[in-house]
Amino acid sequence: MKPIEVFQNCKQRADLLVNLYHLLHNRRKRSIRSDWAHAFLDLMHWPKKGKIQRVDGANCVLIVRMPAQLSEDDFRPEVLSELLRAALTSLVAALDRYVHEVVLQNIVKAISKDSKKATARFRNLRVPVTLVKEALDHARRRRGSGGKIRPRPMNIIKRGLQEILHAESYQSSNEIAQALARVGITDLWRKCASRLGSKAETICARLDRISRRRNWIAHEGDIERHLKGGQIRLREISEGEVRQDILWIEALVGALEGEVASQT
Repeated sequence: MKPIEVFQNCKQRADLLVNLYHLLHNRRKRSIRSDWAHAFLDLMHWPKKGKIQRVDGANCVLIVRMPAQLSEDDFRPEVLSELLRAALTSLVAALDRYVHEVVLQNIVKAISKDSKKATARFRNLRVPVTLVKEALDHARRRRGSGGKIRPRPMNIIKRGLQEILHAESYQSSNEIAQALARVGITDLWRKCASRLGSKAETICARLDRISRRRNWIAHEGDIERHLKGGQIRLREISEGEVRQDILWIEALVGALEGEVASQT
């Protein structure tokens, strides 16, 4: 699979969550009319003494038959905003996984191209000795008729690096720049800024803001901080804000993809 395909898959899931929020959050301001409820119960052949609740979303009507684990209150915008938080988290994960795939797919090429520079870039990576031994043992064995098929020991090393690199996070501007520098892509944000018609510092600031918000959601429950006491309040989030961030990250990955293609 290609790195851009991985990103698009994760990005589409973020889109789905935002679209679900838009479709499902309740726009109804008044209680369900009793005559309408009775007519609907009759239409569905449900018990006439049954209780239903109605949620009016965008281009949809959702009927909740009681008792149920959810009620119409659970479809209020402030409650369903959890879908927006999940979408933002998924979006950052899409970027993170994209960078991991770029590094993994180009790591062997980067080492082969310039071993001295590569040694400096990968000095802080440690591959287990057992994995090195496995690669050396594999290198001695040939397959196929008469041993015509040569072994590929670097695939074993690559598998080990995959485990090591996925323990790292590539979400902030600094983390991503350092990761791609390992495969020979330097001066990253200035080059991306040129492609996007922006400034490097503007790109870094926005990316770090999105990454920071993701961390608030993932590690702090997106709850506002207090020095002591205080009520639990979630930080505000809006559909428009998340949609803009999705579009911006998609454009950023397009610029990253251009740099990867030109330098690896």
